[in-house]
Amino acid sequence: TIAWGDESKQLLGRVPQAVLLAQQEDADIVVFGTGGSRAPDGTLEGDYTLKYMLDNLHRLSNFKVFQSLDLATVEQKMRACARAEIESLNTVDELEKCGAIFAEVAVSRVILVSSPTHLPRCLRDASWIYAMHNYTFRDQLFACPSGTSYFGCSPKDVVVVEPPHRGDRDTSLDSEPELLLHRLLARMYSLPREQQHNVQAALKDTMDRL
Repeated sequence: TIAWGDESKQLLGRVPQAVLLAQQEDADIVVFGTGGSRAPDGTLEGDYTLKYMLDNLHRLSNFKVFQSLDLATVEQKMRACARAEIESLNTVDELEKCGAIFAEVAVSRVILVSSPTHLPRCLRDASWIYAMHNYTFRDQLFACPSGTSYFGCSPKDVVVVEPPHRGDRDTSLDSEPELLLHRLLARMYSLPREQQHNVQAALKDTMDRL
C-alpha cells in the first residue's frame, strides 16, 4: 500500500519511511496528519495512521533497512514521539496545523515525508506557509520521499510548472502575463470541479488538433 509499502520489493511506504527517518534523525516529534481523509470505518487519517504504525511495528523487520535496528527501541521511540493531527481538512490546512504543533514544541527543523508524487506540492506549500508565520524552522525545511506513489503513477508523472526564469527562454511566451501557464493552471484549479473538467476537455481538444 502507499502507506506501508511493498515488503517483497523492499519499497518503504510513507509510514516505515517516517519511522526510519525518526530513528536516523533522533526526532523529537513525528506528526501523522489528516488532511480531511478518513478510513473506511470513519476514523480520521491521523489517528488511523498512528494506530496502524504502532500495531505493525513488528513487521518492520521485513524491510532490510530495519534489520540492524532493535525494534523494541524503535517502538519505545515512536510511542514517545509520535502523535496524530486530526483537525485539518486538506493538505494546506494539514501543513498549517502541523506547523503550529512544531512551533509549540520548538523544533529546529522539519522533514516532510510523503510519496514522491505528492511531496513536491507539500514542500511548496510548507515553504510559503512557514515563511508567512515566520517560524524559526522556515529555513530548515527538508523533504524525504517514500518508495511508494499513487497507484499507477511514478515521480516522472509529476509536472512542475514554474514561473518563467531561464535567461535563454523564448520571452515571447511570457509577454502577456495573463497567458503565463502557471497562472492559467492556478486559475483552473480554483474553478468548481465541473468547470475544471470543461477546461481540461477544451485543452485536450486543442492539443489533439495541433
